[in-house]
Amino acid sequence: MKVKYSDREVPSEYQCVICQTTNVKLWRQYQTFEPKLYCAICAQENQKVSVDIDCYGCIKHNRLGITNCIENLVPAIPDEEEVGYWGLNADIPPEAKRWWGLLPTYPNT
Repeated sequence: MKVKYSDREVPSEYQCVICQTTNVKLWRQYQTFEPKLYCAICAQENQKVSVDIDCYGCIKHNRLGITNCIENLVPAIPDEEEVGYWGLNADIPPEAKRWWGLLPTYPNT
């Protein structure tokens, strides 16, 4: 998937596997070669949880405090090298975090 953080464009392949929503923050399966991507709504259904996700993609978790993970799903932040996605504990470049963070959490918001 080709992404360039400075263009702020969202690749057409960056879409929810369930509802095909695009142009929103997506979460992905962790530690898998070809992860499925989920929007905030479908991620909660997939993980069988109901959580409040703010405009920054953050959630108040009882055990973890503030996190941007939805149970076992992590932010799907693509890299510019078209290799895949940034790892959960990777040294994610600020421009990559900003690209994901500026996407709306939910459609039409």
